[in-house]
Amino acid sequence: MTGGSGGAVLRVVWVPGGDLLRGTCHCGAARVADGPVEIWAWLLGHPVGHHTASRPPAPTGPEAAR
Repeated sequence: MTGGSGGAVLRVVWVPGGDLLRGTCHCGAARVADGPVEIWAWLLGHPVGHHTASRPPAPTGPEAAR
């Protein structure tokens, strides 16, 4: 999944040998969960406000209105 117009990729893969899913954020953080709802909730909210060095955070405040 790519978020918006950037290149931030979120991955969810099945862990062979069980019913687990592994989610990997574009920053490299990973987590294993029992179901798709749990793993996508973590990925989409992990951690709130983080960004990669190649993609600065979206402007907020007066700059965002321009």
